[in-house]
Amino acid sequence: MIAGVASGALTWILTEVLRSPTDTGVVPHAPWQAAMLSVLIGFSAGIVEAMVSDNPAQRRKALGSGALLGFAAGCGVSIFGLFVPDSGFWPGSVTGGLLLIATLTGATQGLARRSAPLALQGSIGAIVGAAMGEVALQAATAFDGGPWSATFSRLVALSAAAGLIGLGSGLAPDLRKKAWLRSLRAPHPGNEYPLASIVTRIGSGSECEIFAGGVASVHAVIEYLPQEQRRRLRHMARTGQKATLLNESPMTSEKWLTHGDRIQVGDRIFVFLEPATQSMALPPAPPRPAEPEPSASRPEPIAQAPFSLPEELLVTAMDMDSPAMQAARLAHSGGGEPRSRGAIGSRLVCISGAYIGHSFPVQHDPVTIGRASANEIALPADTHISRVHARIEYTDARHILSDIGASNGVHVNDALVVAPTPLSAGDVICLGETLLRYE
Repeated sequence: MIAGVASGALTWILTEVLRSPTDTGVVPHAPWQAAMLSVLIGFSAGIVEAMVSDNPAQRRKALGSGALLGFAAGCGVSIFGLFVPDSGFWPGSVTGGLLLIATLTGATQGLARRSAPLALQGSIGAIVGAAMGEVALQAATAFDGGPWSATFSRLVALSAAAGLIGLGSGLAPDLRKKAWLRSLRAPHPGNEYPLASIVTRIGSGSECEIFAGGVASVHAVIEYLPQEQRRRLRHMARTGQKATLLNESPMTSEKWLTHGDRIQVGDRIFVFLEPATQSMALPPAPPRPAEPEPSASRPEPIAQAPFSLPEELLVTAMDMDSPAMQAARLAHSGGGEPRSRGAIGSRLVCISGAYIGHSFPVQHDPVTIGRASANEIALPADTHISRVHARIEYTDARHILSDIGASNGVHVNDALVVAPTPLSAGDVICLGETLLRYE
C-alpha cells in the first residue's frame, strides 16, 4: 500500500508538470500517463521490498523485479492505449489498464518469492484493489470544479487508485496464509514470512527466502509434506557450524513443527505460527493395564529366573551400544522369558516412549506401524513418526522389517534400515521416539 500511494503521488507530480494546459480533467487522458503510473508502481514496490529486506542480494533482486514489473505493465498499458481515441479513454479503458497493472503487480511479487500461490493470491487481491481504484477515479471527477480542485482531485485519485492496488496485492496473501514465521529479534522484529512454498530456505545465501547472517548459505529448511499435511524443520549446515535450535534445543534430526515453536538460526529468532496446529495436543497414551489386587485365595505366581547374559558379554554389548540402546538392553517388560538370540519372535514390546510396557503381537499376517489409526500397530502419541512408517512381513519363516516412507527413518540396533531387514529375537527397533523390542 505504501508503494502504491507513493507511486500515485509521483505520477501526479510528473503528470502535472507534463500536462497540457488544455487538459483539465481528473482522469488521465493519455496512455503514457497510465503507463507512467505502471512504471512507478513497480519501481516503488521494489523500493519498499528492498527496504524491508536485510539481505543485500535480496535488495537487488527486489529492485530488479520491481523495475521489470513496472516496465512490463507500462508496455502493456501503452499497447492498451493504442485502442483509445486521442480525445480520451473510452468507457472501461481505465479499468482495463488498472486491471493489467494489478495482475502484473501481484504476479511479480509472488514470483519474486518463487511462490505460485502467493502470485495467484497477490494478483486476485490487486485486481480487487484495481476495481476499487476505478471507483476512486470516477468519484474524484465529482470534485472537478476548478483548476485547483481538479489538481487536488487528481492527486487524491491517482494515490488512492495505486494505493488500493498495492493494498490488495499485499493483503490477499496475508489473509490467505496458513503458516508463517514471525521475527522476534532485530534487524526486523515483527516481520512475517509466509510459508507458502513446499520448501522455504533460511540462511545467508541469496537463494534463501529468509535471510540469517553469519550462518551457512542454506542453514535450515522448512518443508511442507502434502501427504502428512504438516511442516517439518531440517538442519542443513555441516558438522561444526552453528546449530539450529528448536525451542532452545539443538536439532539432531528432522522435527515436526507446531504452532508456537521457537526457531533460532544464527542470531535470528522466529516463532512458527500455524493456527491449524494450535490445538494439536499429543494424544494420551493408552492406559497401562491395571495390576491385579492381591487375593488371599489366589496362588502366588511362581518366580522364574530372569534371563541374563554372561557378564563379560553384557559389558561388551553395552560398550558397543549408545546410551539409549544400553537402557533398552537392560530393560525387560512383559511376562515370560525372552526367546534366545536369533529365534523367531511373536510380539513387539515397547521399552521406551509413550507406550512403554505395551505388547503388540506379530504373527504371519503383514503388520504396518505408524501414527494413523488404520495401522495394525497405531502409535498416535508419537508425533515424530509418519502416518504409515514401517511394515513387518512374514517371509521364509522370518519376520522382515521394511521402511515404507518414514520421514525420519527406521533403525534396528542403531543401524538405519535401507533394505528389508530380517528380525531376530532381542532386536530393538527405533521409530521416532518409540523403542520396540522384538521378542
